[in-house]
Amino acid sequence: MRLLVVEDNPVDRQAHIRLLNQGAEGHYSISEAETAADALCALDADSFDALLVDYRLPDATGVEFLQLLRDRGIDADGTAFVMITGPGDATAAAEAVAHGYHDFLIKGRVSSPALKRLVENAVEKARLSQSVQDHQRALEQSYQDMADFARVVSHDLKSPLNTMIGYLELLQVGYGDRLEGPAAGYVKDCIAAGRRMSRMIDDLLRFSHETQSDDAFEETDLNQVTEDAMSNLAAAIEERKASVTVGPMPHVYGQPTILLQLFQNLIGNAVKYTDPSVRPEVEISAQAEGAQWHIILRDNGVGIPEADRERVFRMTERIARDDEGSGIGLAVSRRIVDRHGGRIWVEGRKDGPGSEFHILLPQFEAAELAELRV
Repeated sequence: MRLLVVEDNPVDRQAHIRLLNQGAEGHYSISEAETAADALCALDADSFDALLVDYRLPDATGVEFLQLLRDRGIDADGTAFVMITGPGDATAAAEAVAHGYHDFLIKGRVSSPALKRLVENAVEKARLSQSVQDHQRALEQSYQDMADFARVVSHDLKSPLNTMIGYLELLQVGYGDRLEGPAAGYVKDCIAAGRRMSRMIDDLLRFSHETQSDDAFEETDLNQVTEDAMSNLAAAIEERKASVTVGPMPHVYGQPTILLQLFQNLIGNAVKYTDPSVRPEVEISAQAEGAQWHIILRDNGVGIPEADRERVFRMTERIARDDEGSGIGLAVSRRIVDRHGGRIWVEGRKDGPGSEFHILLPQFEAAELAELRV
């Protein structure tokens, strides 16, 4: 692991290096810098897994150093930054984390094992953050390409389709009484098929639009998101006398508008697809699992056959064959979760009828959320 220790005090600098190398000779390749300028030159010429940066350097503070890095356009994506502060510098440590540092250490108050754990954890946080951001950028490009394709295809298909439906309707109105045998039925069926195709094209456009958002990724309170989703669904919930219970939800790094669409889709489906003789009951809970949040939505609805549990996430696939809906709700839900670097799947309930929708989203601690807001 390649490290850069940026510390102007040679005694402190060597103390940090000794703690890192103690019992771990050969594990770390450690370079040294005395000033922010020296560190910038080192970063410009080489890459490092982590930097340990003193809060007060001769030519800049640790926070100013990060800004200099950005101003010069030096690529330090995926690099972990650890602030070194003195005793009593809690405010400085908090400021550093708020501006993008992954962690901090206090001089003279850290052992060799603790320092190595701190550095390893900071590197893991930086890699996770970079992985999620890379995934988001790739998805953004993929979604934009699909949205552009959907707009072109819908325009090219809708125009001749509307012309065809229009002429068939004129035929039906003007000559319907003259059509013999099954001809009138054929015209009627053609018009119905054309309208279904028109709705499918509209669904294609909606699918591309509903997972696009101009919102920036930001710290998002899922307690507020689920509350807003239930407010939007208040009429449907009241009509079915449904019970929707939401446990404590986490804060995640995401786009509030489309996360609202995600929970609105799932809660709305849970309320809608329940036997009319049964009062809908929906429970939403969340728990931490490693570096992820595991969110579970349970319902007592009609359930989804095991053979169809992957198919329901495909566009236009519907297991419940009612006259409403287009079958894109769960496809949109999966795309939203993908956009946030997560995963969604459905299982049958083990304690009775209904389904369990499982969502995994990356977990960010307060310090990481502060870093991602910069």
